[in-house]
Order: sequence, then C-alpha cells, then structure tokens
Amino acid sequence: MNATAKITTTVRCESPANRLALPLAFALAVLLAPHSAHAQIDGWSLRLGGIGTNYEKHGAIGNGLYSSYLDLGSGFGPQAAAELRVVPIFGVELSAAQLDLDAHYRFARQVPISLHPFVLGEQTEYEASGKYTLKPLAFAALFHLLPDRKVDVYFGPQVARVSFANDVGAGTRKPEKAWGGKAGVEVRFAEGPWAAALEVGHLEIDHIETDHDLYGNIGLSTASVLVVFRGR
Repeated sequence: MNATAKITTTVRCESPANRLALPLAFALAVLLAPHSAHAQIDGWSLRLGGIGTNYEKHGAIGNGLYSSYLDLGSGFGPQAAAELRVVPIFGVELSAAQLDLDAHYRFARQVPISLHPFVLGEQTEYEASGKYTLKPLAFAALFHLLPDRKVDVYFGPQVARVSFANDVGAGTRKPEKAWGGKAGVEVRFAEGPWAAALEVGHLEIDHIETDHDLYGNIGLSTASVLVVFRGR
C-alpha cells in the first residue's frame, strides 16, 4: 500500500469590487435621480416562500500529516423579500433567505500502517454529517417588462452579504460579500393583490481568506417558489 499523497486545495482570490460597482452605481443613480414634486412611489410588494439549490462541492485541505474534508450538497430553506416600486418598470428589493445545505465533514491524520517498508495511511479522527447554512441578505435592482399585465417578467442585478453557520464542527467562516442576478415570472390572481412567482437567481460568493483554509468560493444557483402580495 502506498503512502497517502499530500492534499492541497487551490482557491481563486479575486476582489469583487469591480463586479459590484456597476449594479450598485446604477441602482443609486436611479434612486438619487431628481423627481418632480408630484412624483409618488408606484407601490410595493411582499414575497414569501421557499428557496432551493442543487449545489455540490467537495473541498479538502491538508499539510501532509493532517487533512480535512468538507462535502456540500443540495439544500432548501425559507425566503422573504420586500420590493419598493419607484416607477412601474423599476423597483428596489431587499431580501433575506436561509439555505441549509447537506454537509459531511471529516478530519483525518496520517499514521504508520507498515514499518517494513515504512508506509503511512489515513486514519479518521472525527466525522460528522449535518447542515451547512448560508444566510444571504441581498439588495436587488429589478426591471419589470410587463408591469401592467397579469403576467409580469422581472430581472436585475443583486449584491449581498452572506453569513455562515454549520453543525458539523467544520470551523467558523466570516460573513462575505456576494454578487449576481435574479429573474422571475409573476402571475396575478384575478384583479386582487395576490400573485404567485417563480424565480431563479445566482450568487457568486468570493472567499477572501485563502491560507490554510478549507473554504473556497461558492457559485450558488437557486430557484424559488413565492406567494406575492402587492400594495399601493
């Protein structure tokens, strides 16, 4: 049996500043643009429902003696959002969600399994399965293609602050910035304020700390089913 090879991980480190600048600048420009004295907000919307992802990632890091492994899988959770419609075709949205990803963590070390010849093998010291939780708090600038129709289509960029937690003993991860976009289809029920929406989104979470760290960047694609209430 051969000695187990050293485990390493390569993490891309790229500042999100350039990606965040364009959507933020555009949203601020719209919000700060001068309006007439008679201008009014065109309404607001509340969206509540669930969000899910089929994300999958296998992470590993080691120094030749000790190794850590973290496997992440699909997950689900609640989502809530509030949109303020500045004009019929444009609104700003604040949303919060929680995604509980399936997680498996393992910590191992190298031990001698043979002295003649001398061979090292991996021995598991700790192992656990549970949840790896992401909590994005996001700001989006949404454009509505059919604001006065029964079926509306909306899309736009989003930026977020994502916090993390886990119950598998994989250590802590500080909150990080994310950027991406979302799009949805909203169908109104008759002439009332209620509607249903299907929404897809994507967030790129850039991991900053790269030295001796099990975590890396996360590219998260999501789908949501929402109930909508629109007020005036």
